[in-house]
Order: sequence, then C-alpha cells, then structure tokens
Amino acid sequence: MDKESDNLEKVSHYSNSRTTSMETTPEFTNNKDKLDFKTDADGCFKGAYILNHQTQTDDKLVFYILVENIDSPVSFIVNGEESEYHIIHVPKLGEVTFDFELSNLPIGKHIIHLINEQCFEYVERVQGCNPSIKYIYSRIHFSLEVTNGKMPLEHKKYEIMHDQRESDFQNRISLKLFEDKKLSIVAEQIKDGSYYLAINNDKDYEIKGQLCIMSDYRLESAQKLIVPLKTKVIVPVKFHRDSLKKSIRFIFLMIPTKIDAEAGIPIRNVFMSERLLVQDEVLKK
Repeated sequence: MDKESDNLEKVSHYSNSRTTSMETTPEFTNNKDKLDFKTDADGCFKGAYILNHQTQTDDKLVFYILVENIDSPVSFIVNGEESEYHIIHVPKLGEVTFDFELSNLPIGKHIIHLINEQCFEYVERVQGCNPSIKYIYSRIHFSLEVTNGKMPLEHKKYEIMHDQRESDFQNRISLKLFEDKKLSIVAEQIKDGSYYLAINNDKDYEIKGQLCIMSDYRLESAQKLIVPLKTKVIVPVKFHRDSLKKSIRFIFLMIPTKIDAEAGIPIRNVFMSERLLVQDEVLKK
C-alpha cells in the first residue's frame, strides 16, 4: 500500500454514533420548543423513547428516570411492565423505539431526567477492547406539569457543605470518590464503610443541584447541595452492607445559578461519577 492510500484509510476510519430522542403527542404538550409538557387528566404522561445507534457492536442499556426534588425511586411503565429501570437491547447500526408511561407524581411542575447508560455487566465484558464505553451515557430533560397526582412536594433547602477546598481541573465540573478525607486515595471499589465524595466546580459561578446515589440503577438517597464558584466541596458518604448491591454511581442533577432569564427553557446539566463495583467479598456476606 502506498503512502497516499494509507492516509486515506486512516481518514475513513469508522467511529460510533449514538443519538437519543423523545416524542409525544399534542395531548401531552404545552410548548415543545420550551421543553414544556403536561400530563393528561389522570396525571399520566406518555411518550416514545427513540435510540439510534450507528455502532460496531450491539449495546445493552439501562433506562431509568430521575425527577428533580424527589428523593425516592420513580417507577414507570415500558411495554406494559412497571419497574424502576428497564433493560434495552439496541442492535449495531439499528434503531429501537418504545413507549413509556410516567404517572403517580406529586401535583405541580417537575423537571424530568430520562437517562440511559451502558449496563455495567456489559461494560465489564467489553471494556477491555473499548475502555471508554463505561463513560457513555445519554440524557434528556424537560419540564412536566402534573395536574392530577400525589399531594404537592415540600421542597427541601439546599445545603452548603462546611468542608470546602480550592477547585482544580480548570473549567471542569466533576465527581470523584476517595477513601480518605485528605483525598489521597481514589476509591476503585466499594465496600461498607466511610468515603468522601469530592464535587469540583471550577466555574466562575455557583452551582446547585441534587446529588443522587444510585445503587445499581435504583435511587438509594439524594440531597440538595450548593457548590460555590471555584470550589471543591467534600461530601461524607457511608455505605452499609445491607444496602449494597453490585455497583454504585453518583449523579449530580445540576442547576446553573448563572442563567439567562430570557432563555425561556429549563437549563439543566447532569454530571456522573465513574460507576464503581462493590467488592465481591461484601456481596457474598
């Protein structure tokens, strides 16, 4: 092969592409352009979730829903089955569309996060050939007006953590778990005991949000936090043997406080820690 052909081969190298979208009907829509939707008279929201993967291998995904200001797991229906999360298989070079139903939420306005990530068992099997796959996730968020449901929520206040340090990782927001308060030993696996989660905010504005601890794909607990500008806050975390499953992940549903009032849409972002597996010996006890 000559030099020119070799260059052409490198330029045309195949790359993976994954897109996620949601569709619904006018019955459930206030203003699509402003990400503003509503339930029907019975308090139910129905939509279609669409996954289009132009990938070299099949994907095994987990689909779950987090709702801002709700600190307990949210069940929803996919293909007639109600669960807190659902396993979705997406073929390579393929598209999967399925209907979902969300109901039984408190009356009022909510921010809904539809999240999918690679199933951790699948990640463990394939990450040897594709290490980046464990960081792949997708999310969609929108505002939902619930007209019929549970009693309205009493919103908890945002906490300011006392343990604050200078931020690092310039222009980056990140979550990382450590075994010690000095943040010298990065946690690589989880067992029962105490840990320290560092939430780093190197932006020039304060952020706030809901910190979710996911045990496998079930919301275990949540708390509302403020992270000042150019600051790293330390959140103590304690795991108990009876609540540990196979893996743990931290998710921060972020609300930037520096928001353009003219935006007219709910501005949100999601940041995730690496998913950490629970030590085998803990699972066996």
